[in-house]
Amino acid sequence: MINISSSTTILLLLFGLSCTSFTSTEAYDALDPTGNITIKWDVMTWTPDGYVAVVTIYNFQKYRHIQAPG
Repeated sequence: MINISSSTTILLLLFGLSCTSFTSTEAYDALDPTGNITIKWDVMTWTPDGYVAVVTIYNFQKYRHIQAPG
């Protein structure tokens, strides 16, 4: 059995909590704070090797645009 000291345990606990407590603001836009992109994934039929789906992307952001696929 591995004996881990209490200080190491506390450091690991604090590190784990800090990783989950920070929020990501990579795509935050100060001009449109409530804007979002919604992706709707509808499975139409199941096939032996997977499924056929229709993917729809709704852009509810005011100042950012989504490039057309392809």
